[in-house]
Amino acid sequence: MGVRLIITALASLLFLYGCSSQPDINVYDGDTPADLSKRYLTSREYALENGRQQLKQAQDEELSYYSPKRLLLAKESLREAQQQKDDQQAIDQANQISDILAQAREHKKRVREKLTVLFAQMRDLHKIHADKVHPKTYQQAEDSLANLVRQLESDPELNTQPQASQLSQSLVALQIDTLLSSKLGSAHKFFKRARQEDAERYTPLTFRQAEQALQEAEQTIKQHYQSLAKVDASAAKAEHMAQRALYLSREVRSLINLSADDAEHVALKTEQLLHNIAQHMKLDDLRAMSLQDQSLAIIQALENQQTRLRQMLEKEYRDGRAQDKQRIQELEQQLGQTSAEEEN
Repeated sequence: MGVRLIITALASLLFLYGCSSQPDINVYDGDTPADLSKRYLTSREYALENGRQQLKQAQDEELSYYSPKRLLLAKESLREAQQQKDDQQAIDQANQISDILAQAREHKKRVREKLTVLFAQMRDLHKIHADKVHPKTYQQAEDSLANLVRQLESDPELNTQPQASQLSQSLVALQIDTLLSSKLGSAHKFFKRARQEDAERYTPLTFRQAEQALQEAEQTIKQHYQSLAKVDASAAKAEHMAQRALYLSREVRSLINLSADDAEHVALKTEQLLHNIAQHMKLDDLRAMSLQDQSLAIIQALENQQTRLRQMLEKEYRDGRAQDKQRIQELEQQLGQTSAEEEN
C-alpha cells in the first residue's frame, strides 16, 4: 500500500513537471531521486498513473464539452492499457492519451475562436441570471451551442455561419426578455397596482408619466441591452414613477369630498410636517406663511447651510495645506542643517 502511494505521488510530481519517458525501475546503491525518476518514467505504473492524471486535467479543462469524441477515445486508451498483460504494450497504449488530448485542446482552441461571439453572449446571459429567469429557454440555448460544438468536432470545416447567426439572434432575444422580466418586474407591479386603484382617474398626469417612463425603459432595454448602466437607470426611473403614481393617487383619493373640518385637518397635518423640519433646522416658526412659502423657505435655508459648510471645508483645506507646506519647509531646513553638521 505504501509503495503504491509513493508511486502515485511520484507520478503526479513528474506529470506536473512535464517529464517524458526513460528505462526500468530497479533500485541500486547510490541512486539519487533523479536516478529513480528517470528509471521510473517508462514503467507501467507511471504510464497508467500519468494517463489518469491527464484525463483528470482534461475534465478540468472541459474537454468533454469541446471534444467529447476525443475524450472518450482517451478513456478507451487508458482502459485498454490497464487490461494489457504486456508492460510495453500497456505503456505504448497509455502514452497515446497525450496525443489524443493534445488534439482535443487544439480543437477546443479552434472552436473558441470560431464561435467566440456565441460564447461571449452566453457569458452575458449568465451574468444577468437568464438561467434562473428563463431556465427552459436558457437550457435550449445551451443545448444548441453544445450541438454546434459537436458538429465541429465531426467536421472541422463545417460552415457554421447560418446556424451561428440564428442562434445569436435567439440569444439576443433571450437577453432582452430576461432584462425585461428582471429589471422591470417591480415597476410593472407598482404600475399594475396604480391602475387597479384607479390612479388614471385620480392622478391622470402622474399616471401618464409613469406609463411613459415604463415604455421608455422597455425601449431602452431593447435598444441598449448590452449597456447595463443605461438599463438600470431607465428601470429605476420607471419604478420610481410607478410608485409615485400609486401613492399620489391614494393621497388624492383621500382628499376628494372632504368636509371643511377634514380639509383643515389635512392642511394642519401637512403644516406640522413642514414645521418639524424647520425646527430640526433651527429655523424660526414659519407657520405664518403659506405651505408653499414654508417649503421655499426651508429649501433656501438648506442651500445656505450647504454654502456655509462648503466654504468652511474649503477654508480648512487651504489652512491645512498651508500648515503642511510650512512643516515641509521646516523639515527641509532641519535636514539641511544636519547634512551640514555631518560634513563639518
